[in-house]
Amino acid sequence: MGDDAQLLHLVDVAVLHHRGPEPAVVDFNLSLGAGESIVVTGDEGSGKTSLIYGLLGLAQTTGEVRVLGAAPGSPRTRPRIGFAPQGRPYPPGSTCGEIVGLVGTVRGTQGDGPANDALSRAGLADDVETEVDDLDVEQNRRLALACALVGDPDLLLIDDAWASPETLAAVESARAAGGGALLTSAHDDLDERFGRRLALPAATDE
Repeated sequence: MGDDAQLLHLVDVAVLHHRGPEPAVVDFNLSLGAGESIVVTGDEGSGKTSLIYGLLGLAQTTGEVRVLGAAPGSPRTRPRIGFAPQGRPYPPGSTCGEIVGLVGTVRGTQGDGPANDALSRAGLADDVETEVDDLDVEQNRRLALACALVGDPDLLLIDDAWASPETLAAVESARAAGGGALLTSAHDDLDERFGRRLALPAATDE
């Protein structure tokens, strides 16, 4: 666990669209301290996914952006960030255990234990050998959560967060350990237990 007072610190930030050159987020300010969580809400196209990509160093940002005390995408902090992606960004034919195990290896974990633990915490204890092609929508979201949890990172970034007991437990566990979480919600259906709200203005389509 790191000792950064601010897990996220954004001042007057703009983020370019993660799929194009136009701005997706402009004039945005955000502060996330240890033990806190924030739910970023907004309409479709408001820039929620692009914001997370910017924090990961995968989309260009301007303004003051610090993630765990470093610039976005810093090799020093990358293993300390857990990312739950939206959609199905997994190689066809891979099993849930292989996907989470690979993410865990990037974060410095060893053996099958951390991956199996993350899958269990996400509600996929019986799907270690299930191929990603065979997952339904709910299982796919659980796999994304497991990818975020493996290795117990300091900061959770959850795109299109699912209002499940497992997601809430993950957020509460991270906060209790002195970490934190930023979650995005397209439909504003995450209650106050998930974190304080911060709305994005309407912008370009994601």
